[in-house]
Amino acid sequence: MKTTSLILIIALITGVAGYLYKEHAEDAVSCDAIAELSRFDRPEACFSTFTRSDRVNAQIKSITSSECIRSAIKLYKLDDLFHIDSDALATEIADNLTVEQVDETMNIKIRVTSDSKEKSDQIAYAILHSYTIYNKELFIQSEENWIKKLNSKISEQKLIVGDHTKRLQELCRRLDVPFNGTIPPQEYPEGTHILTFGGPTQFEEVKMEYNKEVSNLETLQNALPHEDFKDKLKPTPLIIHKTNWIDETAKFMEARNQVE
Repeated sequence: MKTTSLILIIALITGVAGYLYKEHAEDAVSCDAIAELSRFDRPEACFSTFTRSDRVNAQIKSITSSECIRSAIKLYKLDDLFHIDSDALATEIADNLTVEQVDETMNIKIRVTSDSKEKSDQIAYAILHSYTIYNKELFIQSEENWIKKLNSKISEQKLIVGDHTKRLQELCRRLDVPFNGTIPPQEYPEGTHILTFGGPTQFEEVKMEYNKEVSNLETLQNALPHEDFKDKLKPTPLIIHKTNWIDETAKFMEARNQVE
């Protein structure tokens, strides 16, 4: 019985020691950094329901994506630096990269592990500093898709306004009152049908519905960004609050970024 207990105790100690050794060994060749995620000034999407957690998770997914990793490899020429094929390097980085939110803030913790501390530092530096550029390109693409959807909603809303315009015009004609709609009906596609309506008692109701749909259309149109939004779009770079790479790593990597 004593022998069995002794064996169990030794196994437990060995397991704990092995675990601690592994953790310490990984820490020795890992690079950790705390950074604040990029933000963009953009009009609120008309039907947006994104929370802070949604935005953080979306950007974490973006940072760990194959596209972002390949962007860092290309910008800092990591495949040349490590003498490895870019596809193989992208896979290696993805397998050894973790990113997680810090509490409920816009801060993230990034950890890169490789076969050496120097390599981990260089990869972490490349990912964090190339992400802002990659994220801007991603945001522009997302914004263009959003604009297409918004324009589609605007077209649909114009048809609705056209219907209500026809309805109000016909009602005004029958009641012999002036139609002072602010949007000329010729702006809308032909073929919009005249909606049925009741008697004079419904005039205010019809006019109220017309004004509501016109207001909805104006809201959608005002949400469209200016055509030069790409030029004015200036994302805030990642604010790096804490890292354990050395100054020489930063200087070396920036020098690589400047070389064509």
